[in-house]
Amino acid sequence: MRIRMFLENDDFTKQQEVIIDDENFHYLKNVLKVKLKEMIYLFNSNIEISFSVKEINKNNIILIKDKIIRNAEFISNFCLLQCIIKGEEMSRAISYAVQSGITEFIPIISQNCHIRDVNIERLKKISYSALEQSNGLKPMLIRNVQKLKNFQNESNSKVFFGDLSHRAQTIQEMKQNINLNEKIYILVGPEGGFSEEEIDYLYSKNFIGFCLGNRIFKSEIAGVMIRNILL
Repeated sequence: MRIRMFLENDDFTKQQEVIIDDENFHYLKNVLKVKLKEMIYLFNSNIEISFSVKEINKNNIILIKDKIIRNAEFISNFCLLQCIIKGEEMSRAISYAVQSGITEFIPIISQNCHIRDVNIERLKKISYSALEQSNGLKPMLIRNVQKLKNFQNESNSKVFFGDLSHRAQTIQEMKQNINLNEKIYILVGPEGGFSEEEIDYLYSKNFIGFCLGNRIFKSEIAGVMIRNILL
């Protein structure tokens, strides 16, 4: 099994030896039970470097630098606006988003959301774990919760949302509005979807409604499916 660990700082990129003495130490020693000379892959959003286990001590593990594995590559700039859903489903939405390469995640409160808040730090931990497992490099940015009507997209960027009404674009029409060099927002509703009032509001903000036909995806997987269709 390849052991990958995400580190937010870049100190490890400048050092020949790295000391692991935080919660990652417990995970490496007691959960994964690493051995001397075993390879550990440390990475952040810019680079991944392999290290070998040099020492396993009572309170820390010392790693020695091996080689640079890769540097960051360009990925399309997709932001998922996910209306808040139940705990485990929200966790899966985060994990799927990271694995598919979505770069930003904003929890949204809409009228039909039964849950009005989420633990952002917990979502970040889930995202880091998914990043390690999926061989990703750049972590997904997770922003604070916003109400739907308070959200403001960046200028020149487009927001797409699912709509089953006659106003919605087809997939072919939707793709003609896509520029992968610009930021793309995908808005996913909660269980029960958006209210009629919210749909009218979204169109009034020049957000783009689209229809995937009669097929309806579960909320936690919808954003990833739409992102893959657009690519």
